[in-house]
Amino acid sequence: MVCAGVNPCLAQEQDRRIQDVMRCQRVEERFTLGRDLGMQSGFDIGGGSQLPPAVRQRLKVAVMSAMDQVFNWNIVEQDYINVYAESYSADQLDFILQLCKEPRYQQLMQLEVQMIKDTLAVGEKYASKVQEAALKAVQDVLQ
Repeated sequence: MVCAGVNPCLAQEQDRRIQDVMRCQRVEERFTLGRDLGMQSGFDIGGGSQLPPAVRQRLKVAVMSAMDQVFNWNIVEQDYINVYAESYSADQLDFILQLCKEPRYQQLMQLEVQMIKDTLAVGEKYASKVQEAALKAVQDVLQ
């Protein structure tokens, strides 16, 4: 490959390396799952919980569709690449890529994806208490 300068080629190579790491770490899947489950959880514990189930479901579908148009992987991927580029050196990315070849690391990534739902459930468990405490704190400040 002939490059017009060092930086563009290095940047493209770095982006490809980061994308390989993100694929291995299942970042897109984790992003989408976290986004979708987070929205659904927020909807279920907020005012949406008071709506009839059929209406709540239609609203969820509409909100998910609208949200997906402005907050999907194709839109945020470059932001993630930038975060990885700022956070990891080339050597660190290469180290992660070596780990990615290990079956145990692949199993770890699988388990982490499965745990997203469970960890969001922990947040849901405390959400009403957090909302009450936050509301009280705001009221105390405003009085």
